[in-house]
Amino acid sequence: MRNKISHVYFIILISVNLNLLAQATSQMYVLGSAEFMPNEIISNNIRDTNGEVCAGIMIVSDLEGLTYQSNNGIVDKQSQPGKDLLYVSPSERVIEVYKFGYEPLRIILSDLSINLKSGQVWQTKITGDKKLDLIPVNILTNPTDATIIIDGKTEPISKNYQLSEGLHELIVEKTGYRTFLKSIDVKTTNNFFEISLEKVDIIMVIIKSVPTDATIFVDNVDQGKTDKAIFLMPGNYSLKLSKSGYLDHQENLTINENTPNELSFNINQNIGTLSLDITPNVSNIKLNNGTRTISGKASISLAPGTYKLEIEEPGYRNVTDYIEIKLAETTLMKYNLIPITGKLQLSIKPLKANVRLSKNGKTIQNFTGPKLLNNLLVGEYTLYISLTGYETISENITLTENNITAIDYSLLAVKSTKQIRLYSSPRNNYYVMIPVKLKKDLTYNPPTLASLPQFGKVTLLGEKDDQYYVSYNGIKGFIGKVWVKKK
Repeated sequence: MRNKISHVYFIILISVNLNLLAQATSQMYVLGSAEFMPNEIISNNIRDTNGEVCAGIMIVSDLEGLTYQSNNGIVDKQSQPGKDLLYVSPSERVIEVYKFGYEPLRIILSDLSINLKSGQVWQTKITGDKKLDLIPVNILTNPTDATIIIDGKTEPISKNYQLSEGLHELIVEKTGYRTFLKSIDVKTTNNFFEISLEKVDIIMVIIKSVPTDATIFVDNVDQGKTDKAIFLMPGNYSLKLSKSGYLDHQENLTINENTPNELSFNINQNIGTLSLDITPNVSNIKLNNGTRTISGKASISLAPGTYKLEIEEPGYRNVTDYIEIKLAETTLMKYNLIPITGKLQLSIKPLKANVRLSKNGKTIQNFTGPKLLNNLLVGEYTLYISLTGYETISENITLTENNITAIDYSLLAVKSTKQIRLYSSPRNNYYVMIPVKLKKDLTYNPPTLASLPQFGKVTLLGEKDDQYYVSYNGIKGFIGKVWVKKK
């Protein structure tokens, strides 16, 4: 008999404990940050088991009946309405708070930046979920699949809802119907609500954008491109405008029955600007391996992101950089390219020879006589050396980095003396045979025919444009100098 009573008592005890556990569903939690209380001082007479003066934790709460435990044990407790002062060891790290009907609250002091010291007090605040008596409420809608929103929260479609007593905001809506919006007063005697929505007509909505030609998405459905008129039922929609090179424009759209529904939006370009200032002026750069033509200084519009910039200019060291382009911002980058140079050492005879140095068809320098040229960009050049009465030299040379390119030239003189004949033609044009080395004829038109001797020694003195300048000695002692046209 005694064993049966023990079994019954055990079963009842388990049932009670299960009921208590089932009720312990509410939560306690800490409010805000802990606060050091410099005006609170603990008596030196209150010590822990190690003989150290205790530290204090002040628990302020709107909950009643709190109990506490700690790793090292609660040394003492002083209670006043709304707050408990716990005396604990300065080495304490954890406080546990208990209340019937609530899950235990474990407070790790370091999480609240509480640093306990002997004689000092810290304060923290604790509250918990409030238990309210809920009233079962029935809400019936027509149509039955309308969306129900109670106090701003969309509820699942159901006939039964648990609400506290008092006023609640109720919204019932469905596309194609007029939205119901009303405050309901929930009581035990007023807990049944039936709402029938009224159908409404479709409405024309004009959607414009700047710039135009943006794709219109209404509730993620493609409706064409702006500017365009579309037709929608009154209600709430999600709108997105999308255009290549621009940021998507998104917003919630409310279509009303009795208000103008012509909507215009500005969409912003999805770009930043790269401003480049490169010395010397270069004609090409690479951005993410794509070649772009520029002119030294350039402003380039780019989508936000990271770009690899490469600058390659003959005669200069290559530059590689990574640049972050930000939306609606200008990124200024300035580069002074480092030249790669060599030297040209030029020795020439005669010393009065004229020299022209060119690169890629562009004259770099003109000078006379020998010269040492420093800091010339490496690469291909052309030398032109000339002097009246001497052969002209044209030669390609290559300058390399940190090297001296030495050139030594001696111009060859042009000798042009020979016994030649001047004679007249039937048309009174006069010809003179010039030195064989030039392999050309000269044509001379004298001012008076009688003054020109028939024979003579001709010497080439110079030339310009289409004429040669010659001197001659006639048989009869006549000496003259004339310009003769090239035949």
